[in-house]
Amino acid sequence: MESRVDYRDYLPQNSTRERENVEWVQFYSFNAADENAPRVLSIGDSICCQYQDFLREKLGTKVNLTSWGTCKCVTDPVYLKELEHVLEFNRYDLILFNNGLHSLVTPPEEWEKAYGRTLDFIVAKLPAVPVMLLLCTPLDNEEKTEIAKKLNEITLLTAEKRNLPVVDLFTPMDKLDREKYWSDEYHFREPAKIMQAEILASHVEKCLQEKIAASDGKLFQKSSDTGPFGRIL
Repeated sequence: MESRVDYRDYLPQNSTRERENVEWVQFYSFNAADENAPRVLSIGDSICCQYQDFLREKLGTKVNLTSWGTCKCVTDPVYLKELEHVLEFNRYDLILFNNGLHSLVTPPEEWEKAYGRTLDFIVAKLPAVPVMLLLCTPLDNEEKTEIAKKLNEITLLTAEKRNLPVVDLFTPMDKLDREKYWSDEYHFREPAKIMQAEILASHVEKCLQEKIAASDGKLFQKSSDTGPFGRIL
């Protein structure tokens, strides 16, 4: 049963975040009405949005996917208000949580506190749902990659303190050829997106293997004719 938790109790104690030139959010709940098959919630940014369809394809007939990507840093006072809606939208069996690349200019101490408070909110809201922390991906920019490394160090320390599993998307991506696998400073070409989806799908399936085995095996990824860009297969 859902806990009665007020997101306002977990808001950042201070925030220096300024609005970006373009603020955006993307939310998809695939097979939204299905309450029987296992479901994973993927929380992240544009990297999450870009591997979304590939992750859904990899999970296929085993696990449903709900995906929420946003430009907002966890230090944004609006972040938790929007996240609350996402956490209440479906029943989840696992949460993949990532935040950081929109925090490269945020003071690390401020981000660390807000990151921890966000985790506290997620756990308080859905105490029975396991959470996996995702490391930020590297960039096609050496200086910014170094900042991402520092944020990942904070994530690893947070995971150790809270005894949470970590999915490392940084190391396998960092080994790749920037010219071949990056489409711009932050984002990836399709082969790298598929690699990320494969890594995540492996972790999801391992975590939910008992629930996958216990499901009726009839999960089918239904389409919709009314997607924002046309039919969603």
